[in-house]
Amino acid sequence: MQALIDGAEQQFQEIGRSDAHELAIEMITSYQGCAVLAHATASPELMRREGDRVDRWINELQTSPSRR
Repeated sequence: MQALIDGAEQQFQEIGRSDAHELAIEMITSYQGCAVLAHATASPELMRREGDRVDRWINELQTSPSRR
């Protein structure tokens, strides 16, 4: 799990986010929670929707200023 967080943090750093660690935790928590829910409800569509939502979120982060 730490490797996922570290990798996400590095990617957020690469787009210039000063809040990269917090964003990485938020993203991994979202994906992991959704994975558990999708598995428990036998609904793979949940993962597709969450993936789309996270993609939109990341695109918005790239154009918004970092939290300081």
